[in-house]
Amino acid sequence: AAARITQFNIKGRPTTPVEALSGGNQQRTLLGLLPADLRLLLMEQPTRGLDMESIEMIWGLLQERTRAGLAIVFASADLDELLDRSDHLLVFFGGRVAGPLDSRQTSVEQLGELIGGKGFANTSSRPGTSLAEWSLRIGGMLAALALSALILLAIGASPLDAFGAQHDPRSTIS
Repeated sequence: AAARITQFNIKGRPTTPVEALSGGNQQRTLLGLLPADLRLLLMEQPTRGLDMESIEMIWGLLQERTRAGLAIVFASADLDELLDRSDHLLVFFGGRVAGPLDSRQTSVEQLGELIGGKGFANTSSRPGTSLAEWSLRIGGMLAALALSALILLAIGASPLDAFGAQHDPRSTIS
């Protein structure tokens, strides 16, 4: 636990309840519990409410993982975060999906307009792919992940075992 506390720059001790940590330290604790061989990470508002130092630390850790092969899918209300931290964007509006958009070629203004529905049909070579089509694509991927989790549970494996966790991660930093 002490090595992970140092590695992830967590301000706490192994006996500190996770609930007693700041938001940034809670996020870093969760990142420390992710399996090393993780291939896909789904996140919602990954840095909401965090200070700038914690945001940079979190994204630095996540970028290290992407260089090792991790794919990240995330949703955020922060348009700058979406553009700065992603390669491709999907925008959902009125039951349709626009994209994928290249984040390097998309401005905050363009993204804001798409989110508001303006010019939605002119966003890609496959304008406004139906939500049902995307749901099938994403649903298949999520179903495979769920099946993997069930298999792990069925054979008694736990991601926490890979980190040598001795305690419930909700109660201490271990």
